[in-house]
Amino acid sequence: MSAGVSRTEASTSVSQPGQTHESDLRPRYHHGVRVTTQSTAIALALASLAVAAPSCKSVCDDDGLRRTAVAFEERSSDLRAAGFATLWQACPSMPLGLARSLAAEFDPAHELEGDALERHHAERSEDPQWRTLLHRTCPGVTHDPFDLADPGALRDACTLERHALLRADDVFVPRDATALVLYDWLLSVRVPLPLAQDVVRPLLAVSATAEELEAMCWSESVACEHVVASWGLSLPDSSLGRSLPGEGPRILVARDRLTLLTLQGAPVLSLHDGRLASADRIGRAIPLLRERLTPLVPPESDTELERPDASIVLVADRATPFGTLVEVLFTATKAGFPSASLFVRRDHALRSLAVVAPETWLPPTNVVHDRASEFRLVVRHDGVSTVGPTTDPRTIPNLEPCDPSPRGCHDLQAVASVAAGYAKQHPRELGLSLGVEDELPLQAVLAILDAVNRGYGCEGPTAPPGCEYLFIRLDGAPQLYEHSDRVGTLVLGDARVERWASRVVSSETERTALAAYAPAREAIGRCMTDRPDVIGRWPDTGTLRVQYLQPSRGKGPMSGHLWLLANDHGTEIERCVLDSLGVEPDEGTSFRDFLERLRFELVIPTRFEPPP
Repeated sequence: MSAGVSRTEASTSVSQPGQTHESDLRPRYHHGVRVTTQSTAIALALASLAVAAPSCKSVCDDDGLRRTAVAFEERSSDLRAAGFATLWQACPSMPLGLARSLAAEFDPAHELEGDALERHHAERSEDPQWRTLLHRTCPGVTHDPFDLADPGALRDACTLERHALLRADDVFVPRDATALVLYDWLLSVRVPLPLAQDVVRPLLAVSATAEELEAMCWSESVACEHVVASWGLSLPDSSLGRSLPGEGPRILVARDRLTLLTLQGAPVLSLHDGRLASADRIGRAIPLLRERLTPLVPPESDTELERPDASIVLVADRATPFGTLVEVLFTATKAGFPSASLFVRRDHALRSLAVVAPETWLPPTNVVHDRASEFRLVVRHDGVSTVGPTTDPRTIPNLEPCDPSPRGCHDLQAVASVAAGYAKQHPRELGLSLGVEDELPLQAVLAILDAVNRGYGCEGPTAPPGCEYLFIRLDGAPQLYEHSDRVGTLVLGDARVERWASRVVSSETERTALAAYAPAREAIGRCMTDRPDVIGRWPDTGTLRVQYLQPSRGKGPMSGHLWLLANDHGTEIERCVLDSLGVEPDEGTSFRDFLERLRFELVIPTRFEPPP
């Protein structure tokens, strides 16, 4: 073959198979061997070149390899594709199994992704020729390099020091094994060592740019240790990580900064020991982050959250205080992203853990289903408590003595035992709602989630049916509500009296109730604004009702009952409001008794006014 073949001619001759009809992409079989359009194109190219240049059957054309090395070094997709076209011409006797793997993993003109790449790996592991080549290069790989998720194990299997291409601390990813097979084969056909190194080195991950390594991490879950280290992070470990990271805006939370990777990696805000300054928050929301995220909501979703499929990708250091993550998740929900993929490490590989916003963060019209049987835990620095109607309330104290680590001191075995009891009663409702104190590190929270997952039995071969639909809601402790980012002033309007069912009431009694409200108005407002759990749920315009009941024995002053968000009898806010009005709380014992003694309501309209 002439060394003067142009890159354009070589690229055209190999890229033509990509222009076939969709039906031509289906696998075909020849003499019992599975053949694809891609392998046919490469095989025909190599075979035709071998016939045309019989003197090149066992060796490669050095000039062609030099042009290949130059094209690879440029790192342009077009030039790399042209470089492979030149490589096929320079080495017509290259084994087909090796050529197919190089094309599938490196050649932009024929590169495979996702399921197609996985099928290719499965098929080549059954190819005797490929297995022989791979065993010579990586004696410790028994099946396929991509089956070894641990980079250290892959290094050992490929005895990297023998190749003199990589240092001990260089990044090494599964597809690098294919490049090393090419390197060994080039040396076996008497290509000079420096030239073989020039051809292969640009294909290795160690030669990739930071952007290329990051792309490998997102798309293939490889080289992630180096990428994460470049971000200054140590990812948390979790057995719950199952899938590759999803799509969506990528948010990085390090100890010193919060960065929106999607927008060219520009830091959004500085963090101090993992926490935001109070000036950068309004309530539990981060206005600047919301401003950056809102334009990124996909068209099929909207800020009304009618489609809870818009998701962010959250990358956080294992020591990140949970309060920071709650504020990021809450802000993303307000921007239009009510779910998230949280990066974790599982078996040395990057995986993601899917979490969804608590229903209390969403407008009432967007709450699809209140899972009354949901397993709910509150995680504090000194223990874990069960809450809600599904389990008997109990507190699991921390282990003692305990040296606090990123995983915390919680009694994980006891947590798993409680979760197992819940799963036995609700095998098809394996959800989890977790409220967490602000200062707990992320790794400690994931340790709790892993313990619950073990208790559910979702790690075993006989997992309950609910494991398939396992959902996780993460919240703060105390929990957040839809309006936990509210700003403005609560204004109480003029009260009016509404009689209950035409009950007879003294006009003097009604005037007394209205007169008591006037000086108490400001104090009642403070009763509400001092309670984030009330303000977070209170609508922009609402109605506060104080119900007056005649005494059970017919004599004495009237008693009161507060109806705020619901029946607030006996609550702290009821005592605050009634004390402001000078009314004693009612001590009624039954609902029927309550209805019989109810006389009228003091109705107080409210509204929030935004700041000027």
